[in-house]
Amino acid sequence: MENLRLYIVTYNVGTSTPQQNLNNLLSLPDSKHDKSLPDFYIVALQEVKAQPHSLLAAALFDDPWTNECKEILSKKSYVKMKTIRLQGLVLSIFCLRKHLLNIRDVEADYTRTGLSGMWGNKGAVSIRLSIYGCSICFVNSHLSAHDHMLKARIEDYDSILKDQHFHVDAHSEIFFHDYVFWMGDLNFRLLEELEMSLEEIVARVKKGEYQKLFEYDQLR
Repeated sequence: MENLRLYIVTYNVGTSTPQQNLNNLLSLPDSKHDKSLPDFYIVALQEVKAQPHSLLAAALFDDPWTNECKEILSKKSYVKMKTIRLQGLVLSIFCLRKHLLNIRDVEADYTRTGLSGMWGNKGAVSIRLSIYGCSICFVNSHLSAHDHMLKARIEDYDSILKDQHFHVDAHSEIFFHDYVFWMGDLNFRLLEELEMSLEEIVARVKKGEYQKLFEYDQLR
């Protein structure tokens, strides 16, 4: 297996549409054949606005963000390999054309966790694949919001792990892969027990004083 370089971006777009060129978001150099280009781009979006046409059309056509990424990356010899969408959650994988013949067993799955699993405003989408004998799984999730919903976020996470299944026996679950990249709007914050004002927290972040904040990080 050759060394592969991945570029992963996650962005809650807040129902907006692209208002400027996305080159900066993708950290793309100006040179068309720059040797520093990654082998894969993985673009994870949350709160992508529903398109004003039928559900069938939404399933067949990409959203403006994915279209913009596809247009930019196609000029650099990337191919959109796979996209999966669950309401506002969108996960797309673009790879350099030279790798296409070495990619196997591409599969996608999704999990709704909103309204006790009935609604897809929260949840996860995933794409798994094998390349050069290595298995990789990418997960884009949007977990429960609000400070007091820590238990719900953990339950969302557990539900995603329990619900997602793939048809490749050796890699039938998310953590049955050689590499897992989990991204998204996880919504974890600082524990309410941290007796510190918002202004004080922001000041510490600006100064790079993270240690005290890490002690109260819900994600830990």
